[in-house]
Formats: sequence, C-alpha cells, structure tokens
Amino acid sequence: NPIVVGPDDGAKEFVKTVSDILGCEGTVFHKERDLKTGDVKTHADVDVRGRDVIIVDDIVSSGSTILNSIDICKKSGANKIYCAVVHVTSEKGIEPISAAVEKFVACNTIHSSISVIPVEEMVAEKIRQVQ
Repeated sequence: NPIVVGPDDGAKEFVKTVSDILGCEGTVFHKERDLKTGDVKTHADVDVRGRDVIIVDDIVSSGSTILNSIDICKKSGANKIYCAVVHVTSEKGIEPISAAVEKFVACNTIHSSISVIPVEEMVAEKIRQVQ
C-alpha cells in the first residue's frame, strides 16, 4: 500500500496529482521554522510504517528538504523509499538523496545524472493544443 509524500506544503498539488494517477493515498509533511534560531523541523501526520513511500517535489537544489523527509520516513519504519522531482538545479543534492533511497529520478528539463523522465512529447502535445 504505497503513499505519495510531499516534503512540504508547497508540494500539495503535485502530491494530489501523482497520488490520484497512482490510485493511492497522498500527504504532505509540514515544516516549522524557529524564528529565533532559523532551525527547521518537519512533522509528519501520517503513519508510513511498513509502506513504500514515493516522495515527490518540484525542485531539488541542496536536497536538504527531501533528505529531512527521507529521514522521517526511515525513522517511522517505511519500507522502500523512492523520490521523483521535476527539476534538479545542482548535482550536489543528487548523491545524498540517491544514496538514501531505492531510486531517485527527475525530468529531463535540466540535464543531470538522474534526468530520465522525458518531457518532450508532453511539451509538443501542449503546443499542438494551443495552436
């Protein structure tokens, strides 16, 4: 019984779309920033114990937000963890995430070592639709 997870509230619509397509539950984790220290704490409102988790987000740069979510899932007893993003803006964030999950993939909108999801056909189709 997989679950699609967004690392923060900004991924809410993305999570809904992916979970609807996959026919499974979806949720987002919630971040709180301590205004004095700047520290960020992430809270999960769902039990992922024994479940496969698919973390989705729009963009990865340093990877810290997704790594926080991976850590929460692992500590909560998730089974397998996968990660998919639209854009990767820095190779720096790829290695630690890839090492922490079963598979980490991204769209080929920005070239990276994990850019394996082609978007050209979708873009061409949308262009056809607006002509």
